[in-house]
Amino acid sequence: EIDSSKYKIYHTKKTRLYTDTINDAAAIYNNKILDSPSFQLRNKLNSKIGNNIVLKIGTPKLKKKVSGTVLSLLTGGAGNDSYFHWLYDVLPKIYIYESSTINKKIDYYLFPDTKFKYQKETIEALEINKNKILSSKKFRHIESDELIITSHPWVLTRDPKYNDANVPIWITKWL
Repeated sequence: EIDSSKYKIYHTKKTRLYTDTINDAAAIYNNKILDSPSFQLRNKLNSKIGNNIVLKIGTPKLKKKVSGTVLSLLTGGAGNDSYFHWLYDVLPKIYIYESSTINKKIDYYLFPDTKFKYQKETIEALEINKNKILSSKKFRHIESDELIITSHPWVLTRDPKYNDANVPIWITKWL
């Protein structure tokens, strides 16, 4: 069973989300990057917000408006094409959200990518409608009515050796 006290869920309105699809994702509200739900992966650690790529290059002027509530499942580049990271980083975010007290209907799921057979099969197994799927490869810069972001399922400390050795058993049981 999941210990929900270990996880944070960020629920914002009228927020933009930009990802470089590799290392960084920036949740932006009123033109300010929100520290906690944003990430910038450097040497396996979530480094300081000042390292986020958005502060260096900005965001594209072109953004896609998404009506409704988006659950972000972004985790960094490994979620794009690594079977392990898909199973242990991306998908468990759905369960973290579903185990929370937030009772909001999800209109769209923002996945890192959805091109591989195993990605499509697991999405189908979770009974997520195809019309609710967004790939960050196409939707790199969005603005949604509501955005929900969960903390990482097993990177809970700044110590990569500890995190790697202590992947929560609930993830395997849920899978």
